[in-house]
Parts: sequence; C-alpha cells; structure tokens
Amino acid sequence: MLAAVSVLFTADAGLNAEYFNSLAPDAAPVVRTRDAVLTTRQVDQRWPGLAPDTFRVRWTGYLGIDADDDYVFTITADDGASLIIDNTAVIDTGAGRGTFTARGQVHLARGLHPVVMEMRQAGGDFAFDWSWSRGGADPAPIPAWHLVSRRGAWPMQQRAPLCRLAAIVAAVLFAVLLLAACGGQFVHSARQHQVAALLLFFVLMAIVQTWPLASDPAHLSRNDNADTVLNEWALAWVAHQAVTDPLHVFDANIFHPERDTLAYSESMIVQSAMAAPLLWLGASPVLAYNIILMAGFALNGFVMAWIIRRWTERTDAALVGGMLFAYNAHILTRLPHMQALHVEFLPLGLYAWDQLLRTPRLKHAATLGLMCAMQALTSVYLLVFTLCAMTAAAIARAPEWLGARRRVVVPWLLISGVVAAVVATPFLLPYLWVHQAYGFERSLDDTTGLAASLASYLSSPSRLHYGLWSHAWFGESSALFPGVTATLLAALAIVKGTAFREPRARMCLVMGVTGVLLSFGARVPGFAFLFEHLSFLRVVRVVSSYGYLGLVGLAVVAAYGVIDVSRLVPPRAWPPTLAAILLLVTFEPMAAPLELSPFEGTKRIYDLVRDDTDAVVIELPFYTESAGFAQARYMLNSTRHWRPMLNGYSGYRPPSYYATADAVSTFPSSASLSWLAGHGVTHVFVNMSAYDDEMPRRIEGSGRLHAFASERGITLYRLDAAR
Repeated sequence: MLAAVSVLFTADAGLNAEYFNSLAPDAAPVVRTRDAVLTTRQVDQRWPGLAPDTFRVRWTGYLGIDADDDYVFTITADDGASLIIDNTAVIDTGAGRGTFTARGQVHLARGLHPVVMEMRQAGGDFAFDWSWSRGGADPAPIPAWHLVSRRGAWPMQQRAPLCRLAAIVAAVLFAVLLLAACGGQFVHSARQHQVAALLLFFVLMAIVQTWPLASDPAHLSRNDNADTVLNEWALAWVAHQAVTDPLHVFDANIFHPERDTLAYSESMIVQSAMAAPLLWLGASPVLAYNIILMAGFALNGFVMAWIIRRWTERTDAALVGGMLFAYNAHILTRLPHMQALHVEFLPLGLYAWDQLLRTPRLKHAATLGLMCAMQALTSVYLLVFTLCAMTAAAIARAPEWLGARRRVVVPWLLISGVVAAVVATPFLLPYLWVHQAYGFERSLDDTTGLAASLASYLSSPSRLHYGLWSHAWFGESSALFPGVTATLLAALAIVKGTAFREPRARMCLVMGVTGVLLSFGARVPGFAFLFEHLSFLRVVRVVSSYGYLGLVGLAVVAAYGVIDVSRLVPPRAWPPTLAAILLLVTFEPMAAPLELSPFEGTKRIYDLVRDDTDAVVIELPFYTESAGFAQARYMLNSTRHWRPMLNGYSGYRPPSYYATADAVSTFPSSASLSWLAGHGVTHVFVNMSAYDDEMPRRIEGSGRLHAFASERGITLYRLDAAR
C-alpha cells in the first residue's frame, strides 16, 4: 500500500530533464528523463557512463507554490547556470568558470509557475545544487512534490504528503484489524497460515515504523551519524573478505598496518552474512544496511511473536508481545547501530532453555548453545546481555534444574556451553588479542557517567512521548521508557499473579528486573564487585543499555497481561479490545516519519586504485581525535577499492593512528611525504575543499606527488617513493 501510494503520487513529480553532450544551443539531447531531485549526484548518475567534460542540462516544468510570498532561490554550480520563472530571469551567471553560489529573489503567488533552468559544464569538475527559502529562513531543498512535469499533475501533488501519511495510518489499521480478527477467532489455533500472517504483519510494521526508509532505501540514510557509516563499511568488508580471504576477515583495510582492526568495533558476522548476497549482486553498502536494518525489526517482532504463540497458544498475546519487543524506546534510538538491531536470537535462546528444562535432550542443548553463539556473533554487547539474561533465567527456574534434576539437566547444559564456545570462539579470539595487545578495557569510572537514571526511564523518541515530556531530558543513548500500554499490561499480569505462576513469564520478569538493576551501574550495591570479578561486564561502557533487558522482559510479561485482559471482557468484546491494544502498542512508540539524510553516493575516482594490488592509500585531511568521526566517510569511500589505508574510525584507535596524525599535520612538507612513503603509502586522495587555495601549488612544489585524476573536488596523487 505504501509503495503504491508513493508511486501514484510521484508519477509526475519532478521536472522534465534533457542532457546534452555539447554546449551548442542546437544540439540534440542524448538523455531525456525526469528529475525530482536536482543535485550533483543526480546529474552524474544520469549519464550512461562518465559525464563528458563539456555538457549542458536543461530542466523544464512547473513549480507549485502554496503561499504568496517573496522566495529566495540559491544555486551552487560549476561552471554556469540560469533560472527562469514565469519568463523572468531570476538567476543568470553567464558563462562563468569555477564553483559559485548565486541567489535571486522573486515574489510568487499561490499556484503553478513555469520553470526553465540550465546548468552548463565547460570542463573540469562539475557541481549543481539548488534550494529556496522565504521569510528569512535558511535555504532548504525544494521538496519533490513542489515540482511537476505537467500542469494537470499539481492538484494530486499537493495532496501527496497528506496522502502518504494517510496511507501509513491506513496500512496499520488494516493490518491490525485483520490480525485482531484472526487473533480473536483462532486464539488456540496452531495453523501454519497464522505463522505466515505473523511474518507479513511484522514486515509491514518494519516498513511503517521506519518510514520513509522503504520509499528509497538506496538513497536515504542515517549517514549523518558516523557510526552508521562505520557499520555500513563493516558489513561490506566482511562480505568482501568472505569470498577473497576469509581467514583474514578481521584484518580489515583500516589503520594500516595494524592487524585485527575489525575487532576494534563490532564485526557483526551474522548481519554481514545477511547483507552479503545483496552486496555481491551490486547493492551499495547503504542499500544493504537499510534492508538488513528493516529485516532486523521484522525478525525481532516475528521471532518473539512466534515464541509467545508457542508458549501460550494465543495469537493475540503473540502480536502484542512481538510489537513491544521489536519497537520500544531503546531500539528505536539505535538505527545507526546495526549491532543492536538484530536481537532475534536472545528470545530463541530463552525458548531453547525452556525446552531443555522441559525435555532434556541433545537437540535442545545444542539449540540453546547455537542461539547464544549466534547472538554473540551479532554483537559483543549482546553477548554480554545474553549471558546476563540466561543467568537470570537460570536463577528464576532453579528448582527445575537443581536438586533431583541436576543429574539430568546439568550435563546437557554443559554441552550447550561447549556448542556455544565452539561456534563463537573463532570470532571472539581477535577481540581477546586486541585486548592483550593494547589493553583495551573499560574501567568502572568509564561507566559512571553512562549509567541510567530516572530520566532514562522517562526518555523516548516517540512522537507522542517526546512532544509531551521526553524532550525535556531525552538522551539517545539511554532512552528506556517502557510505554504506558506495556506497563499497564505487565502490571495486570503481576497483580493477577500470572507473572509469578507461569514459569516462562517469571523467567522473563526476573531477567527484566536484572537488566534494570544493572543499568544503574555503580549506584546499585554490589555492581562494583561484579564489575571487578566478572570480566565480561567490563565490555559494556554504556551500562544504561542493560535496561534493554528490562524492556525485553516487560514485552513477555505484558503478553501474558493480554491474556488476563481477554478473560476480563466478554468474548464478543475481545476483538475490538484487542484491536485497541494493538493500535496503542503500534502508535505509542512510533518515531516515524524518521529524519533521514540523503546519500549522495561514493565517487568513481576511488575505483582507480582498485586493481593496483600494491596500493596503500591515505585520504586527507587526516582528522584527529576531536573530529575523528569524519574518517568514517573515507572508510565508506574505500569500499570501491578495498586497498589498505592509514585512515580509520572505530571504537578504539591504535597508537599508529596518532603517529599518522602528527606526521601529516605538515602535509605536503618533505618530512610528511617521507614519513608516508616510509610507511608504504603509494596514493594520496586530497579533498581540496578542506584546504586553502594555495594547497595545489604547494603539492606541485613538493616534487613527489603526481596528479593522477580529479573528480569534483577530490584529487588523486601518486606518491613518489624516492627520497
């Protein structure tokens, strides 16, 4: 439904575009298309190959205005551009050369206004972007729905934003009401078609809750956050290395010549395996990341719903529990952190533990070990959470495996540990080696300022909660508000005794309480002792994130609360009551529509070192500690060549990083170039826009750097190794 509405309301969005490979006014266009977004990247991608040195683009159509006002249009271009509105020249730069920014103001009345715009490229780099503003506001991109290719399309385009929102609401209502009816009719059913319905429901919810990501997953992103870019690179690196040199997957191409650099942050082996087919088929790291992100939400909800359904034989409880597990305050703030978005193996581990207690056998023991190992391979943080969760689950159900049953259960439990160790250890050893080499470890002081507080459990990114109160103390790293609906449902299960009487609910309740207590860190008596004596606890720096276990436990207990509610209302009233509950758990945590950034793609200049197996690169400027996050962009650039590079961004930085920063701080001095050559560097990418106008002259004067290629502000140099 969402996709259909997007297609319907974007069919005529944008301006008619003609691309000419000549500046001659009588030249025939080589490309005819429609452009809804007018940017450098869009222009670059419209050409069937590399853009020619000399070309011209002309856009024609209509600009829709919904309010009378004075509008200021801004064009940034290289080399020339013009803008005509209502047959009046608003901007005309002539045949200028070089990058420029020009502005023009015009009063526009409500309605449609014919537009003709051109950009002219006369050699060298090219660039193009345009924006508008009114009322003294800052310039902003012109929404695509304000641009139409024909006059008759404007009425439909005006309704596009509202209709897209209505489509989201309608899709949710349709799915919720349909499944509420199914849940009410088949509460004790185990039919396979309901499993398929659950999966489809959670796929739809993943699209809705992350909207508008699904509308353009190749070009929308959270790349404004360097951690997102780091994780996009990591997925691409593991997929690349898996088919080229799998035994050295942890020897990533960053921080050259260090070893095991993938272990400086999360390796995300499982997520990378999911993304690998997409990447091998040519998907960009951004597209692969976004698809696996949405898959994480869908799998989390589906797996938890499937488990609750098996435990309770109730589809209604399964739907609510799955929604609360998949969409909560904590996980909806973790979109830049792929390692936190795939938690589907934790509930599967709890399910296997329950199975092992009920029927001790090899199958259940091996499944328990495998699920714990798989969760470890999604995230080292989640490995710690899983250990804490399974410990709490074991304590909650101690009578079932201690005493007379210990001789039956404990040996299988030990086998589970062996299976988990065999599967996970090869992927965890590099983290141990890095720890031994550099002493990477968290201290208790490191965690003090990152513990949860009362404000953490009132913080939420939800549009509803944030607007009402959460904005006053919102902290993205510690948003743990459980939700009003979930809290009331769980409270009912506790008051009615279900949370204690049902072993599975009790197990999850103890797990949740354990997570909440750990989230307060050293403020809780005994935490410092555990931190000192349990080494795995020292992995987690942001201890407030233990509170996520509280939200996991709450989701299961609340699902049992749904069953208690169903027993309190007449059977005929249950389907509408369930629909109301589902609507509440859907809309209460909703943070959509998300604020996403456009992804402009990586430049083709990085392909030029891909086939040089001896190449070692560095990209400049080399950002230091205070701006080290900017190095993540260089890592994404490297996915076009995968050559070793001195740059890097991760959870840790080796001593060589700081040595490199010191050495290139005087670039392009003779000393800096000798240092780079001595460390094997063969190619240097220089972002000229970050330097003054004299940098090209200084580089040329060095005598050791030879320009190899240039593309839109980035110049590639080959470094002469001679001293």
